[in-house]
Amino acid sequence: MEKQVKPKINDIVNEFLDRENLSIALKFLAYLKNNRINTQWTNTNTWKAVKRGVCVCYIKMGIDTIPHSKMQQDLKYNNEYTKGSWVIYPHIESIENGGLCVTAENICIEKREGYEEIISNEKLFNIILSKTRGCLNCGNKKKCAPGITVTFWGKELNNRCQFISTPFVNPNQDELECVITLLNTYCIINGVLE
Repeated sequence: MEKQVKPKINDIVNEFLDRENLSIALKFLAYLKNNRINTQWTNTNTWKAVKRGVCVCYIKMGIDTIPHSKMQQDLKYNNEYTKGSWVIYPHIESIENGGLCVTAENICIEKREGYEEIISNEKLFNIILSKTRGCLNCGNKKKCAPGITVTFWGKELNNRCQFISTPFVNPNQDELECVITLLNTYCIINGVLE
């Protein structure tokens, strides 16, 4: 059995992304490095970013095929993303640590401590709300479909996936700044910001 390659994200980011996505990803990787946040390969085309033992986000990059890539065999079966696409899944304290209050068909994300600056910034708050995963009617009727109502920091969102997350797919510059603000806030709340 062949040993699976555990690539470093900085070594292969050019194989996954191009143009604007590559530019934004390089800025994000520079932010991680400058803030001593390490990236660790976790699974096929997935890395986690860790600061002092605390995972602050996941990064996923996907392709269909890349000629002459040592990663081609590992990635060609992943059709969720196309070449040039990537996603950041930032951790949010309210979602991660008991900020959810689940009622019949509603989920409330209540815990706001530490996020006051983000909540009061209309631009950042709206970006986060727009990224809260909607229901794709995946057919998982036992779990959630056709979607649930989520109250996220006081704002009601309809037809959302029960598996709450805020994926930033192919983030633009404003969305990247929002992710960085979320990560900095998460680090402060968890006591790992220097």
